[in-house]
Amino acid sequence: MAERLLAERDVRDEHLQARYLDDPRYELTVRHVLFFSERWRSTEHRAQAARKADEALQRLQAGESFPSVAAELSEESGAEGREGLLPPGREGAWVPEFWRAAVALEEGEISPVVETEYGFHVLRLETKELVPFDRVSMAYAAASRWEDISAATDRWLEALSGGVEVDEAAVRGWLDDTVGDSVALGRWEGGELSVVDLEHHLLTLDRRAWQAARDDLDRATQEVVAAGARHLALREARSMGARARKYGNSWSGRTFREEATAWAAAFGVQPGMTSSLVKDAAMAGFSSTDQSARLARNELASIAPLLRTAFTFHVESNR
Repeated sequence: MAERLLAERDVRDEHLQARYLDDPRYELTVRHVLFFSERWRSTEHRAQAARKADEALQRLQAGESFPSVAAELSEESGAEGREGLLPPGREGAWVPEFWRAAVALEEGEISPVVETEYGFHVLRLETKELVPFDRVSMAYAAASRWEDISAATDRWLEALSGGVEVDEAAVRGWLDDTVGDSVALGRWEGGELSVVDLEHHLLTLDRRAWQAARDDLDRATQEVVAAGARHLALREARSMGARARKYGNSWSGRTFREEATAWAAAFGVQPGMTSSLVKDAAMAGFSSTDQSARLARNELASIAPLLRTAFTFHVESNR
């Protein structure tokens, strides 16, 4: 959608590159000292953590080695061996408060005490490298200044839906489980939507919407039209050179099982754990400041609709 909006306004690569130079993206390497005190902790606990961070800052400002102070004081797991050094990160890899503090520093500069959802940090910026120009992300950023991309996409899909013709008899057969996977439920000029295509579309919906489409002819028809419009949108996108973004790390060729194993490792979940230990590891993973855990959380969030369709969730009030 962003590409369409830019094409309408004749915005070319040279315009995007000029905009990028005005607002470039960086990859940072940072050391930090962390004193855990999540925001739900008591006032006394948080005040004590803040004092520890201030004392660490005073030692650093007096000239002590940052790696030595981080190895001695930081409460983050593995900080002693890493001496507070974090893997390089771009915007989104760290919580917003941490990123804003880090990107504001010059190389070698030490921050004041920074509070995040994890506790209190003192940072030192090691390196700040310019990320190469990325037309895709800059196109989205530029177009979003003119229009709400999501709203524009909805209008585009609504317009495309007029080109989808539904075979009501085939949809009835799908609801009754009397048609095969290859049967076309909807058609448009140059394409059609099979039963398999519709069921893939339904996987992106939450369980309630998916069940409604399976139980009601009108809802099923609406989803056939919606899925057809998305196919038409993707066809136009591909003609412009765009590609649909895939979930998680599937572009690397790894299977979902391998991805799930990597996520589990990021949260400290090991084979053979009891359900109680898995729960404890999961709770620890939600509060972990480790970059791999944060990225795993983001990837899981991106496929939440699929997971909710495949698995039943419930919340325990005491957790």
